Amino acid sequence: MNPKNPNTKNHLRRANALLVLILAMGAVGCEGARTSASPTPTTVSATATMRPVRATVTPEATASQTKEFILTFYGAVDNDPPGSTDVAYPDVQPHAGGTGTYNDPLTFAVAEGLEGFTKGEIIYVPGLGKYFRFADTCGASPSAPDGCGTQLDLYIGNPSKDERALACENALTPDGPAKVILNPDANWPVNETPLWSDATQQCGTASW
Repeated sequence: MNPKNPNTKNHLRRANALLVLILAMGAVGCEGARTSASPTPTTVSATATMRPVRATVTPEATASQTKEFILTFYGAVDNDPPGSTDVAYPDVQPHAGGTGTYNDPLTFAVAEGLEGFTKGEIIYVPGLGKYFRFADTCGASPSAPDGCGTQLDLYIGNPSKDERALACENALTPDGPAKVILNPDANWPVNETPLWSDATQQCGTASW
């Protein structure tokens, strides 16, 4: 038998202690690796707030146009029926009349079937400083008692049942075509003097 060596036991104890230390360090390293490899969880909201996109539609503005027309005038005295303020389109204006402002235009008539005008359309006549609205019609034949052909027949205002209003209509009528602004702006200057009134027997002025 080999004799027992006390140093051998010491060596074995040291070796065992060293092995335990190595194993312990390895376990710690593995745990650290597992810990570092685990990603930090990220919270993602499943609900997204969406703001609706509203499309802005800008209507195209109709540009003003200046054209020339033959202009005539009428009043209640030569309306159809005579002495009345009846109009063809009472849904546009209940009666012929107005003061000539943009918000309260005078009435104008065109021949039935005349193209180029829309019911309720507003025009501006610079020579009179007045706005007019299409709310009435007249005969297509200029020779008819209520005829106006291709011209624009402008109402001179109320009251206008007096026969002397006819002389005023003739005095206001231009000798030739006159300028008319279609689709006018609302800020054109307005002549506040009436074209005619039975009460004053005064005829307005025109600048052709």
